[in-house]
Amino acid sequence: MNFIAKMKHWQIFMFVAAPFLLAFLVIPFSAIFRIQYDQTMIILSLLLGIWIISLLLYILLIGITLDKIANFTNKPNKNIFIILMIYSICYSLFFITIISGLNPLKNQDIMSIIFPLHIFSMICNFYGLRYNAKLLVSIERNEIATANYYLGEFILLWFIPIGIWILQPRINKIVEND
Repeated sequence: MNFIAKMKHWQIFMFVAAPFLLAFLVIPFSAIFRIQYDQTMIILSLLLGIWIISLLLYILLIGITLDKIANFTNKPNKNIFIILMIYSICYSLFFITIISGLNPLKNQDIMSIIFPLHIFSMICNFYGLRYNAKLLVSIERNEIATANYYLGEFILLWFIPIGIWILQPRINKIVEND
């Protein structure tokens, strides 16, 4: 899992951004090659699913790597972080099958279930971002960081295509020093 932490910022950007950029090319190519709407939606959903999963895997792997490096007695609970991120990944796979039209259920039946699951998945994602931001700043400061110290890192992780360019070199430095 250290391989993600050792990658350069531009490699991580390509890992995270490439599926998203490819998804934008699906609609023009489907119009040019006259691909049916259903097939276009399946391809688009799969690419967006790969993008979401790559983002969540990045957050999960960075959190696990930073947790191994952190040597604090009262650091955030890694098990809760892993469980919440795995839930978020599983929910994302479920959601992608729903929006792609591959589900056997009618959309009216499933929409009443999706809303609370989606809200909980968003909470899990925010917890994952907070966990990584807090660990990163705590390792750099060599003490448990409070919210006012890691708020900037949290926002950079939230807007990850921009944040990768700033945070990944810092993560690389921490991993090299360990």
